Amino acid sequence: MRLGLILTLSFLLLAGTVALVGYLYKVSSDTVQLEMEELRQSSIAETVGAAEMSVALHESQMAAQQIITARLQVLVQPDHETGPLPGLDDSIDDAEDSLDEFEALLLGAVAAVSATAESSRTAKPTTTSLMENVDGATTLRELDKQYAVYKTQMDRFIHLSEYHSTDQVGEYFVDELQPFFEDELMPLIR
Repeated sequence: MRLGLILTLSFLLLAGTVALVGYLYKVSSDTVQLEMEELRQSSIAETVGAAEMSVALHESQMAAQQIITARLQVLVQPDHETGPLPGLDDSIDDAEDSLDEFEALLLGAVAAVSATAESSRTAKPTTTSLMENVDGATTLRELDKQYAVYKTQMDRFIHLSEYHSTDQVGEYFVDELQPFFEDELMPLIR
C-alpha cells in the first residue's frame, strides 16, 4: 500500500507542476499579446501622426509656391494696378494655417509621448519601452527646434513676399526655405 501512496503523490506532484507551468505560460502569453497590441496601436498612431505632420508641412510648401505664383502673375500681367496682389493674401493665409496645424499636431505628439512616458513610470517598464520613449522624446525635441527655424524662415518669406521683389522672394525660397525643408525638417518626420 505504501508504494501506491508514493505513486499517487508523485502523480499529483507531477500534475501540479504541469498545471503551474501551464498557468505561468498562459499568463506570460497574455502579457506578450497585450504588449504586442499596445505596440501595434502606438505604431499606428505614430504613423498617422507623422503622416499628418508631413501633410501640414507639405501644405506650407505648396502655399509658399502659390505665393511665388501670385507674385509672378504681376510679371505676366503688367497692367496690374499697384496694391494687393490677387491670390497673395489667400496663399499667405494658407501658409499660416498649415503652420498652425503642424504646431497643433506637434503639441499633440509631445503630449502623447509625455503620457506614454508617465504611464511607463507607473507600470512595469520594459527596456524596449523606455528606449522608445527616450528616442521619441529626443526626436520630437529636435523636430521642435528645427520647426522653430522653419517657422522663422516662413515668416521671413512671407515678409519678403509682401514687401520685396519677386526675384528676392523666389531666390529666398530656392536657396533657404526649400532646402531647409527637404534636408533638415522632413528627415525628422519620416
